[in-house]
Amino acid sequence: MEFNWVDYIILIFLVGSLFAGFKQGFIKALSGIIGLAAGLILAWAYYDNLALYMEDYYGVITLMADFLRERLFLTALPAAGIGEGVPFLPGRQEADIAYSLASFLLLALSFMVLLIIGSRVVRFLWSYLDIIFMTGFWAGLNRLAGMMVVLLKNVVILAVAFVFLTPFVRYGAALGIGSLLLLEQGIDNSYLANIIFKAFNTLNLLKERWFLKG
Repeated sequence: MEFNWVDYIILIFLVGSLFAGFKQGFIKALSGIIGLAAGLILAWAYYDNLALYMEDYYGVITLMADFLRERLFLTALPAAGIGEGVPFLPGRQEADIAYSLASFLLLALSFMVLLIIGSRVVRFLWSYLDIIFMTGFWAGLNRLAGMMVVLLKNVVILAVAFVFLTPFVRYGAALGIGSLLLLEQGIDNSYLANIIFKAFNTLNLLKERWFLKG
């Protein structure tokens, strides 16, 4: 599989990450990646639990699905075959595309809420170290190391974004939206995007082993 326009956009994003890392420096970037890691662990372990809680106690998916049926006329479209790679809520998959889309959306929102909470707390605790390492001999080393840290962090962010946004691209493509059809083709033929999806599926298998639900 050869590189296509989606791959080149990803590469531009990664090069920009190197420049951002040089500007931030290692300590600030490290606080970001440690915060991201903490947020990802929290989110990955419990985002589906949070989504299930929101549905069971507040009926969020049902409300969102009703809204989508009324506003976007999605009732007649099947959900099968769209958005492979991203799990439905346990026991909640239905043939109705509106319910499936609402489920994906709540999962994504739950993931982002937990990710933000975890990362913000850690970054706040690390912020005081940055003052020490931004002067003298350590300044240059701090910036070079920051390049690699920001690159790694943004690779993780990019992967999460791809995994959770691709199902919505597929829904839009199924509705016949031209720009999303083009984007779907680009993602399907992207060398780097396919690597991201394979990595996500591997992480899902690890999650099932490490975070067993009672």
